[in-house]
Amino acid sequence: MRCKKCGRVLYAGQIKCESCGTFVEEEDVSTEETVVLEYIDITTELDKKELKSIAKTESFTDTEIELIDEDDEDYIEEYEDVVDMDLSDDFDSVKVRRKRKKGKSNYVIAIVLTVAFVAVVMILLSMVKSLYEDSYDFNYNKAVSLYNEKNYADSIPYFEKAISLTNAKEVDQLIVLNMCLYDCYYDSGDVNKAIETLNKVLVLDPNYVEALDSLAEVYYASGNGVKLNELMSKYKAKDGYARLAKYMVNTPVVNIEAGSYSENISLEFTSDIGTKIYYTMDGTIPTALSNELTGALLLEEGSHEVKVIAINNIGVTSDVIGLTYFINYERPSAPVISVASGQYTSEKTIEVGNIPEGGKAYYIWDSVAHNTLTDDFVEYDPEEKIEMKNGQHILSVIVKNRYDLTSVVSTRAYILELPAKYTYSQAVNMLKSDLIEKGILKNGGNETQAGKEVNFVYRTKKTIGEHTLYIIWYELDGQRQTYMYGVDTRTAEVFTVTLSNGLYKIQE
Repeated sequence: MRCKKCGRVLYAGQIKCESCGTFVEEEDVSTEETVVLEYIDITTELDKKELKSIAKTESFTDTEIELIDEDDEDYIEEYEDVVDMDLSDDFDSVKVRRKRKKGKSNYVIAIVLTVAFVAVVMILLSMVKSLYEDSYDFNYNKAVSLYNEKNYADSIPYFEKAISLTNAKEVDQLIVLNMCLYDCYYDSGDVNKAIETLNKVLVLDPNYVEALDSLAEVYYASGNGVKLNELMSKYKAKDGYARLAKYMVNTPVVNIEAGSYSENISLEFTSDIGTKIYYTMDGTIPTALSNELTGALLLEEGSHEVKVIAINNIGVTSDVIGLTYFINYERPSAPVISVASGQYTSEKTIEVGNIPEGGKAYYIWDSVAHNTLTDDFVEYDPEEKIEMKNGQHILSVIVKNRYDLTSVVSTRAYILELPAKYTYSQAVNMLKSDLIEKGILKNGGNETQAGKEVNFVYRTKKTIGEHTLYIIWYELDGQRQTYMYGVDTRTAEVFTVTLSNGLYKIQE
């Protein structure tokens, strides 16, 4: 503020101007103020420059500057602007005073206060807004609104915030919010987050079927058979296990039960369509890296521990089936001969039964010493069978299975006496003809070539081997010879027969 008469600068509280003595009106003085900054010693030109620098630094804008002698407080000079200051005079020290009008100061203060108030209001509003946006109601309502609009991606952070603000004891509400969050993650393509959220729900309620169904479906749709296996294993023997039934792979079914067998067996396994069957025989649990079963599994002699599993195209596995088999080869049972031992008067066809599958039967006539299979035996042909021999015979039969084990020998004794086709008289005539043909008898059959009289005497009818013979003595001139002839009653075949120790034999 200046004196209205001479223009000198007036100080706050001055009653009259020190220059012209004019009294200062109260209202004029009250509109200005003086601010004393600091005293600075001025001894060199450098100090003077520093004074100017300080004055500028203090931003003496729209002010008036005074230089006052420090010692006696006498007025030295005043300037409108710092740049106009003349510091060429010599003086020891000065103090700088800045003066501005109160009206301007109040205006600035008012502006500052207004700005400060607005700032405070804005801060409070921001705090209130921040507090509201951090509230459960805001985040829940925002999440539900976006969810209903099917704006799933944008609703995710609001659901996450609402869940974080929900009391852990409010289990039902947490389940609902997490299920909605799962929908959002899944629709947005974040399968891992979707799975993580469903697992959180199942921690809250392990039997929450909607979460269990959804988790199984996500695993199946993503081809994650390993996780689906873990889920089914976790819920086995629990209430939720039935919910997973449609994803299960049935245990393979075998055609032959485990147990002991005397022959090789072929195991065949069946399972669900689209599955592959794997097996081990070393006691380990089969996996997709084990041997795949593509046909029948042949088990031969010995013990076998078979473990089998079925696996579908995404890796879901069935339960493992474990089976133990003992294969011990045994001798086949004795063969069955269709015709019993006995005496017969008509031709008989003999059949051999109880031949094991893959085995064969062998037979031999009149060899009672055979109790094992030798090269003398003839292989039995089921199509041709065995014709019973005429006469008295012993039939021996043995069978061999596919493992080259033989049975005991079955035997039958037969006496077959077939009706004669030729009478004794016919037999004698056949004998004479045979001897005439051989040159022993003359024509007519009554004399030898030497002229001796020949006489034929009936001895007996006897079966030797497979031949039933008329046994005929041969006499020359009434003298019985040591040899006899036999004529087959059915074929008229002639044999020379000997008698030794009461046993008739056909001479070779």
